[in-house]
Amino acid sequence: THKTLNATLNTDNVNIMKKSLPVTTTEKYMKVIDLRKAGLTFEEIAERTGYESRSGAKMAFDAAVKYWGHESVTER
Repeated sequence: THKTLNATLNTDNVNIMKKSLPVTTTEKYMKVIDLRKAGLTFEEIAERTGYESRSGAKMAFDAAVKYWGHESVTER
């Protein structure tokens, strides 16, 4: 089954997040979102971004979505 990620980021929330989180954290969260939108699994994202496990990458993704907006994953 192929999944497509549609994520909408609220730029106001991105600006707020940049002010409240270290730049490296914000950049890492953005990378996680980009990789997920590209179709990578959380395990693959963890390997590419330095998270220890799949669950770490998933938690980062969830935190980014919480700050930046709503996401939905639909099956094709």
